Amino acid sequence: MTRIELESIACQSCGAAQDPGRFRKACPDCGFGRFRVRVARHTRGFDPSAMEIRLEWLLWFGELAPLIQAAVDGPGTMVPFHSWTSKDDLEHVSGEEVARFLTHPETDRRNLYRRWMRERVEAGLRDNQKICNRCELIFVAHANTWHREAYCSRKCFELDTQSQRVGR
Repeated sequence: MTRIELESIACQSCGAAQDPGRFRKACPDCGFGRFRVRVARHTRGFDPSAMEIRLEWLLWFGELAPLIQAAVDGPGTMVPFHSWTSKDDLEHVSGEEVARFLTHPETDRRNLYRRWMRERVEAGLRDNQKICNRCELIFVAHANTWHREAYCSRKCFELDTQSQRVGR
C-alpha cells in the first residue's frame, strides 16, 4: 500500500509556510501563487520471499520451523514486512495544482505527482536528449530517421508507425 501526501508547502517568493489543512491558492503574506512543496511517499507491504525457511527444518518441525529458525538465526532475520518513506522537493507548483492534490483521491494524487516529476525531468534535459514518443525513454538523439521523429530506437519507430497505419 502506498500513501502520498504533501508534507510541507512554502511560498516560492517569500518562503512563508502554509498548513496543508488550511491551504489557500495564493500566499497569505505576499499573494504569490507558486509554491515549493515536499511530497512524501509512504509504502508498507508484505514480502513473503523474505521468509527463507530451511527446507529440512520445515520437514522436521512443520509449522514450528519459522519460530525455531528465528530463535537460532536471531531476531530480524525473517521479517517479511517492509516500510519506507521517500521525500521529493518540487518547486514552482501552482496553487491550483496544490489545492487539487489536497482534495482529490489517492489515484489522482499519484498521477499528479508523476506529472510533476516528469516535468522536472523534462526541464533538465540537455539539447541532444529527447523523450521517446512510444516508450517515454530518455535518449541521446543522433542523425537518423527514428531519432529525428523522437523515437529511441528503430523498433519503437516501426511499431508506432505500424500501429498508426492499422488504426486508420
